[in-house]
Amino acid sequence: MLIATLRTLLTPGPKRGETRDTQLATDHWSLTLSVVDKAIRIYAWFLLIVTALPALARMARPRELARIVLARYQDAKRRKRAFLGGAIYLGLSAIAIVFVLRTHMRQQRWLIMAVLIGMVSAFEFVLNSHAFNEDTLARQNRIFGGAYAALAIATILLIFTR
Repeated sequence: MLIATLRTLLTPGPKRGETRDTQLATDHWSLTLSVVDKAIRIYAWFLLIVTALPALARMARPRELARIVLARYQDAKRRKRAFLGGAIYLGLSAIAIVFVLRTHMRQQRWLIMAVLIGMVSAFEFVLNSHAFNEDTLARQNRIFGGAYAALAIATILLIFTR
């Protein structure tokens, strides 16, 4: 409210054929859009980080990461929890992508990208919970490293074409 008041005092009068109220509404809307646009750009940079770092880790050291995952999933309860969490998250992401694509939000490319990243991550949890040897996990790490790298490239395109 304070920003709108200051803008009222500092902006020139309405343009020809425009009332003062119309101009204030337009100014407030453009200010709101610029704030939202900045937040979306920050979130897009966040998406880039959360896709580029896993891609780098999975492609640079797939065997070491496979050993870490195998050690983590030695406990059957932990493996089951990872599978269940990944399956639920994958299902929710599948439902979300259907809603995003069928509504007016499909124009929001960053939202589609975020849901896709979530789907890849959930699918990785599901597959990792069913892998019982290092070779399988290392191969999966290379595959998911490539998937995360592709998502990182798509995120870069999203950032620089906006």
